[in-house]
Amino acid sequence: MKKKLTLVIALAAVILTIAIAGGTLAWFTADDAAKNTFTVGRIEITQYEQEHDANGDLQSFTQDQDLLPIVNVSSPADDGNYVEKIVTVENTGRNNAYVRTFIAYPKALKDVLHLDTVGAGTTAWAQDSIQWDDQTVDGVVYEIISFTYADILEKNDVTEAVLNGVYLDAALDIKVNPANNLRQFCTFDANGVATYYDFDVTEQIQVLVATQGGQSNAFEAYGAVNAMNQMFGQAPDMTEVQ
Repeated sequence: MKKKLTLVIALAAVILTIAIAGGTLAWFTADDAAKNTFTVGRIEITQYEQEHDANGDLQSFTQDQDLLPIVNVSSPADDGNYVEKIVTVENTGRNNAYVRTFIAYPKALKDVLHLDTVGAGTTAWAQDSIQWDDQTVDGVVYEIISFTYADILEKNDVTEAVLNGVYLDAALDIKVNPANNLRQFCTFDANGVATYYDFDVTEQIQVLVATQGGQSNAFEAYGAVNAMNQMFGQAPDMTEVQ
């Protein structure tokens, strides 16, 4: 009996030793981490407004030009009173983009102030069917139309012109309106009946242009028009156009 007891005690001592050793084991471990940096996908566009100089080269659009009725109704762009205002857009950012250009003009002169915009099917620009809300700038009510560039505008690329120029209707005149005794723009029909346009003839006629740009990446399935509608819910604030 004494020998058996000694063996049990010895086994217990071994077990105890193992337990103590297990509590002090050291583990070889390692940690690793990586810093991941991302650049915000920059969308930047530049809108150009230009005209041809005497040598046929493009230069910045000249403000405050005289606007007179044209004479050559069959080819307004060849008329001496046609005013070139060539509007294009360049993608100056890091990523491809969709673009939409808005043109605002005095609503009172809608029928006699003509915009020489892109011809149907001649470029990637197409006029939107959206009816934008009128905006008032310096007391004048402006009607707004827009054109969306159907193609993805890749970085460093420039669109074709969305607007080429503006001109006044050949039939436009300025007469005293007998209804209010004010000098106003007017036109006359074949019977000599006048239509007067409620616009202060002493004020400048302004054509305001603004362009929105939005990412095309991941929106290709939408198409340009739907993508721009998703990204922008309204027209730009034309009071901020410089």
